[in-house]
Amino acid sequence: AYRLVPDSTPESMAKAEILYGLPIQSVICEVGARPTEQRGKVTVKGYALPPGVPGRTIERVELSSDGGRTWQTATLDAQSKPYCWRLWEAEVRVTQRTEKLIVRTIDSAWQMQPETVPWNAKGYMQNSWHTADLS
Repeated sequence: AYRLVPDSTPESMAKAEILYGLPIQSVICEVGARPTEQRGKVTVKGYALPPGVPGRTIERVELSSDGGRTWQTATLDAQSKPYCWRLWEAEVRVTQRTEKLIVRTIDSAWQMQPETVPWNAKGYMQNSWHTADLS
């Protein structure tokens, strides 16, 4: 039943191919206390997951505090392994006007997590940039 379908009709289900792999993904899990001064940094933590492709690993995790105009590289934990989560942490520059943080990841084949993905009836393979609101 794991299929990308535009709607949940029996016809769409019958035509759709079965999903076997996982998409590259990263998620913000924890955002530290926001600084009280005009400019500062927050500690941000999360995980990244490589795609379900043999040999691929997480190479880099990037964060943005300005809507994706600029990116800052996070520090990754222990050695990356195929099919395994990789924890990351970063000190991200923010201002009083920073409304959200964005994270994206890149694997060892330089495949980047997409900004957006097409909608599907079951919500599968949703791996667009993850955000965390600071407001």
